Amino acid sequence: MRFSELLAAHTIPEWQKKYICYGHLKAAHREFFRCCENELTKVTSFYSDKLLEAKRKMAAFGPSPEGGPPLEMSQEQTQAPLTQGRCWGRHGDHMSDLLRVCRANPDFQQLRLATSELHLNLVYLQSYQQLNYNAFCKIMKKYDTKFVSEQGQRWKTETLDTSLLNTDCHGAQQLMDKLEVGSSLMVHLEGEDRQRALHSLRVPQRGLQQSEQKWIMFRNGVICGLLITLLMLIFITGKNRMPLRALFVLLFLFLITVVQEAEWERIGPLLRAHRGSFLLLEFLLLLGASMHLWHCAGVNHVLIFQLDPRDHLSHQHLFQVAGALGVCWCCSLLACLCPPFVTMPPLLPPVLLHCLFLLLLLNPTPTCYPTARRWLRALLLRVVTAPLWPVAFADCWLSDQLNSLSPLFLDLWHLLCSYGNAGTETPDYLPADQAGCGHSSLAVTCLIQCLPPWLRLVQCFRQFWDSGDVIHLFNAGKYSTVFLMVMFAGLYNRARVQLGQVWEVNVCVYLWAFSTCFSVLVCVSWDLLMDWALLHGHGLLRKELLYTHEVAFTHCLTLSLSYTHTHHTHTLNPHTLSTSL
Repeated sequence: MRFSELLAAHTIPEWQKKYICYGHLKAAHREFFRCCENELTKVTSFYSDKLLEAKRKMAAFGPSPEGGPPLEMSQEQTQAPLTQGRCWGRHGDHMSDLLRVCRANPDFQQLRLATSELHLNLVYLQSYQQLNYNAFCKIMKKYDTKFVSEQGQRWKTETLDTSLLNTDCHGAQQLMDKLEVGSSLMVHLEGEDRQRALHSLRVPQRGLQQSEQKWIMFRNGVICGLLITLLMLIFITGKNRMPLRALFVLLFLFLITVVQEAEWERIGPLLRAHRGSFLLLEFLLLLGASMHLWHCAGVNHVLIFQLDPRDHLSHQHLFQVAGALGVCWCCSLLACLCPPFVTMPPLLPPVLLHCLFLLLLLNPTPTCYPTARRWLRALLLRVVTAPLWPVAFADCWLSDQLNSLSPLFLDLWHLLCSYGNAGTETPDYLPADQAGCGHSSLAVTCLIQCLPPWLRLVQCFRQFWDSGDVIHLFNAGKYSTVFLMVMFAGLYNRARVQLGQVWEVNVCVYLWAFSTCFSVLVCVSWDLLMDWALLHGHGLLRKELLYTHEVAFTHCLTLSLSYTHTHHTHTLNPHTLSTSL
């Protein structure tokens, strides 16, 4: 008689609910091994797909690892991020022909990156196979130890050891050997420099080394201490020169709209001169925080932005850069607050501060993270010459950030204009009527405001040219509404400055208000319907969201809408188009 039947036969009916749930536990026992088989199937399928994909890519360089003829890559694969170069997948039988074609091809660098990325993926795939195999062995060993059984060892021998995870465990290593030793591809691609080729195939570290992380934390701590000290000095120095409420406004997020007009006449030039640089520091700080959140949520931003996986900045590096530039910003502000002790023109410190930012970006020496600065300069060049290149995600992202940083360019123009006209002759902050830059200032101001949306507009046109998707034209129409808003704001400001007729001023005001409302409506509608898919549900999104709490998406949506409203009603209103500093 089976034990389950024996247990049921001898169970006392009054105590039936207090007996062990033998059937449930027996089913749970079988469910454990069923779950292990499902997990093994999932892992094995992923490993098999990735290994087959790597073999197809290896076939583009010559014979397949099994010694067969080279495999031809499909059109879809050649358009993948790792194989989108025009020379990728061609002339695979003759290395010299391949290299000659690729060196004459502007996508030669893409082939080199693709080869390095393929080797990196093979390293990750080998690590994936080893970790999962060891995890299955560990869980079966724990099962046998806890239940004093041999079923775990039997499952390992009969199921795990006979699976592809164990029988083809050297597949990734064989492909790596073909790239490193069996083939001189990387040596040829690196100009016959073997050391450089090995460096290109170096596996990046997963995170910072412990010693490097300690030094970064130490430097960040020193910078935080300097910032706290400088902010206290700014508070002590500035409380005698400006109202206390205005000082708090200066120190916290520059909410200059709450300052009264009488107070603004005294602190307005100081705030305007440092507002743009403060916005840049805030951007770097928030970008570092975003990178940390991406890392915690499992977002591979290195792959999304096509960064070098072996040499890129982490969020801690960005915090360090933002803090160091913040120290320079505080020193510039202190120099403006202490003119009796620092004998220099009042607008010279912010001019030198912006020159320092530009010098750090254009610095040709191998200092201050040269790889990151080189990547940023190349990306800026692609954005400025947007119609000439296919648009990648990083290009769109940087163009959107330039739209957000438009007050930086406008304030920099006002600063240089005012300093060039009267900054060296005025002992104190410039009055509003002495900071003019001539009749051309209004036109230049409008052009500066139109430049960031223009870059995004031509990117949309290029995307439509490449893909033929009409949705890019609608996106371009969204950015074109900014031109109308800036144009009517400039006309109103011109009529107001030149003391035109009342009806002309009123017409310009109404046109500006209508264009602003229309632009806000279009931008908000696009953000809600296209970017956030508010009425679509999950739609085409994955079932698992990156941020598990929906309140995070709601908070980001609210911030996005509030920024859109603020950007249109303050950054582009007619008074900010004034030439006065």
